[in-house]
Amino acid sequence: MARWTGTQVTVDLGASQISRTSLPEGSMERFLGGRGLISHTLYRLVGPEIDPLAPGNVLAFGVGPLVGTLVPSSCVWNVGSKSPLTGIIALGTAKGFFGIELRRAGVDLLVLKGASKEPVYLHISDGCIELREAGHLWGKDVWETNNIIRTELGDPYVRIAAIGQAGENLVSYANIIGDMNRAAGRGGLGAVMGSKGLKAVAVRSGRSVHVANHGRLLDLVRRAENLFSRTDYLESLLRKGTIGETENYSRAGVLETKNFQTGVYRKVHRLRGEIFERQNWIKSKACGTCMTACSHSFVVRKGRYRNSFGEAPQLTVTGQFGSGLDIPDPAAMLKIHTECNRYGLDEISLGATLSFVMECHEKGILQKQDVEEIDLTWGDEEAVLSLIGRVARRQGIGDLLSRGTKRLSEEWGEETRNFAMHVKGLELVMVELRGLNAWALGTAVSTVGGAHNKVGVYMEPYAGIEERTRVEGKADLVKYMEELRAVEDSLGVCHFLSDIGGYYDRFLTKLVNAVTGKRMSFPQLLRIGERIVAVERAFDVREGITSKDDTLPDRFLKTPLPDGPCRGQVVPLQEMLERYYELRQWDDEGRPVPDKLRSLGLEEIVRDIHGYPDLKHGKPVR
Repeated sequence: MARWTGTQVTVDLGASQISRTSLPEGSMERFLGGRGLISHTLYRLVGPEIDPLAPGNVLAFGVGPLVGTLVPSSCVWNVGSKSPLTGIIALGTAKGFFGIELRRAGVDLLVLKGASKEPVYLHISDGCIELREAGHLWGKDVWETNNIIRTELGDPYVRIAAIGQAGENLVSYANIIGDMNRAAGRGGLGAVMGSKGLKAVAVRSGRSVHVANHGRLLDLVRRAENLFSRTDYLESLLRKGTIGETENYSRAGVLETKNFQTGVYRKVHRLRGEIFERQNWIKSKACGTCMTACSHSFVVRKGRYRNSFGEAPQLTVTGQFGSGLDIPDPAAMLKIHTECNRYGLDEISLGATLSFVMECHEKGILQKQDVEEIDLTWGDEEAVLSLIGRVARRQGIGDLLSRGTKRLSEEWGEETRNFAMHVKGLELVMVELRGLNAWALGTAVSTVGGAHNKVGVYMEPYAGIEERTRVEGKADLVKYMEELRAVEDSLGVCHFLSDIGGYYDRFLTKLVNAVTGKRMSFPQLLRIGERIVAVERAFDVREGITSKDDTLPDRFLKTPLPDGPCRGQVVPLQEMLERYYELRQWDDEGRPVPDKLRSLGLEEIVRDIHGYPDLKHGKPVR
């Protein structure tokens, strides 16, 4: 695309070699940037013979063409690798300022290979990319690491993506944390970073990002501001953040409660957004170029967690640890959130794993002696807080819990399988799927496993029960949303923009064209999204994923919800899957058919996934 930076930086950590090259011709037109470039790079460089924690695995950071411009909420950065938790592709996104700084430094794609013998961090600034010794940072948490690097570089505004002790100790669901509080890397990308001996990536640039038509872009942004200012939805986010939706999810009967035993939390009134707003929020906080400011700085002013502070969590925390573990205490939610961020732990996977263990305890499968005499009963916030550090350091029972739900269930036997709540090895977010058919289907077919943000049908819980539970049209909606989310991630814009009525119809393609100088239509963007999803699916197929893996835990398929608005519901998955496969043009084994791949310009994938009966144990020949 016109005047696109198009730059890849490759770092061989084992050889301490750094190179800067132009991206292959046509890469941006085919994959846009960010997630698209990462997925294609991983497909090319990481085969089925490579262990996720071996030096041969690749960790890639990427930003899209809109990042660092004036486009509203163009602050998303992406990171990806082969997952140590699931064995398939792992793709994380985060916001904040790290991605903006990376783009300003002229880096579209950062590819990290090999493994350093000693801990290092990568420093990127204008005209300089260097590896620096990080032995003094090893063992430090994310916040400590940020403070030390900023002092060392003499720059309080350097932007940093770092791992905590969880990543160093290769916890299978360790995260990478940007800007001290922005988590990326579901599926254990923090562990991949730790396996490479890389503690952090620190970026600072004084440059600006060139756009093709600055006047046109400025005019579009000014017009978009009016649309933002008239939205009640954004006003709610400004006041309460997504935590304010906790009560609405329970009211709709789709808030995970005690490991998905029900979708209604009777104590949800104690987690209302207004309580956080009144007792804990200090001020609103926005990501770079965002008009919404849906985050907040917080402090706990009284009680046992007094003086705990940080950046506010999202709905996932009140659902995963509040209703999920029956801890209806706002101060405890904030304390748990801060501890997870400092250690670099995925809150979703940790909360889901603890829910699974607590249900095993409730059902009499586990005894106290199995968990070092810790009383893992619902509502025990002290036990939960005591376990966070143990998991991050893999000490005692923490080592057991660090393996994630799927592996624990395999160790503990068939009787636990029904309440091991994961898809393809990745734990589920706190959304009850019996009552959200589109969300359920999207979760079952997701290329990364049980993540919510690769389909993100975020408005479905607000529809009527008849609409939410019907089958017709759900496969079509999921296909569209998968492609839209791939486009958003690859351009570098926040998903919340698509929930603002009229924004995409009136502005998205115009903004893309103003920045890139191209003439792209919305259908063309969605076609690129379709190509990205196909590459990710091909990566998974090459790792052994088949149609049998496009499913949900039996609890969603066979056990009706006991109460609430969705009482009696199960997920009618098979009927939706058939239509989805037809739309995607996947065969009975879950592979994109050759003609579909060729139509997307992916001829190189055809031989890989259609020419070998046992792909898991043989390296495809190109």
